[in-house]
Amino acid sequence: MWLGNHFLCNFKQNLRCILQQSQIKAQEKLKELNEAYEGLSTFLRQEEVHEPNKEKDYEDDFEEKEYYEHKEQTGPEEPAFSEIRCNFKWVAAFLAFNIYSLFFISAFMENTSYLFDMKRVSNLIESGLIIDPRELGWGGHYIWCLFSSSVVTALAGFLCGAIAKRKGDKVAIISNIPNILIWGFFFYISIFSKIEIEGYKGFAIVSVIAIPLTSVIAYNFGKIGENIQHEEFKEDSVLGIWAYHWIWIVFPLYWYGLGIVFAGTRFASFVFLSPGGFFYTIIYFLFLIPVVVFVYPLIIVYKVLSGNLLSEKRIIIKVLFNTAILISGGLLASSLQVGCYWLIRKII
Repeated sequence: MWLGNHFLCNFKQNLRCILQQSQIKAQEKLKELNEAYEGLSTFLRQEEVHEPNKEKDYEDDFEEKEYYEHKEQTGPEEPAFSEIRCNFKWVAAFLAFNIYSLFFISAFMENTSYLFDMKRVSNLIESGLIIDPRELGWGGHYIWCLFSSSVVTALAGFLCGAIAKRKGDKVAIISNIPNILIWGFFFYISIFSKIEIEGYKGFAIVSVIAIPLTSVIAYNFGKIGENIQHEEFKEDSVLGIWAYHWIWIVFPLYWYGLGIVFAGTRFASFVFLSPGGFFYTIIYFLFLIPVVVFVYPLIIVYKVLSGNLLSEKRIIIKVLFNTAILISGGLLASSLQVGCYWLIRKII
């Protein structure tokens, strides 16, 4: 009887020890599982944070939420369609670069005789040799030609990069090839042609400088335009407005550009080349009034086209409003330009 009780007590003690050890091991296992679960949860949260950034390297036309909603609705984009869309944008960027360059450089060239050769133009008109001062072209002003080409290349390269949206720097430098060919033609006729060109030596030297200079400008401003398009504007727009607006807006930009170039250059020439003290410098600032008046209507039209003004109005109302603003603004600025020029001549 005693042996049975003793055996039973030992069995209970051993069973209690085994249960305690099993409970301790189970708690340790549970603790390890909790730590593993917390580590996995942290890893998954980090992946969720970084994954949108990876997607944005390839898709920048939607915000994070909009992008995934678009993916669910339309499915993945076919690679062939994506390549065709990129090629179309690059062709459009090439055309825009050269068309806008042609219009903008014309605005500079047509102002040349008015800015630098008015006495000569007057004598030629009186003698009946020319009727339109624009027939003189660049004349012998090769430095002005180089400056104009650099400014125009920067503006066109910026727009080209915004239209291309990807590889804007490379698209812009390729788009600048016609410009390079023109400068090469200038160099050829200046050196090897028997055609008499005013300032031919200067044009030959400037041509050698212009080819690498305009290439660098086009490359850098193409990249700037691409970056600003991605950072500031939606993918389905070009600099905040629908892409098709850039087809017609080149014409009012050319018309306004004529006045802006004339007034701005006149102001610079009076300030830096004309004699006079502080009083005359203040008077010369009258030439900046037409520049402001020329720019302000363009800002208003841009706000309408971008949807920041008259967004709830019908399209016909917007068209009529923009037309009225462009015509009245251009006429007002031109009148002020003539008036300021007449006033400055009277004061001086």
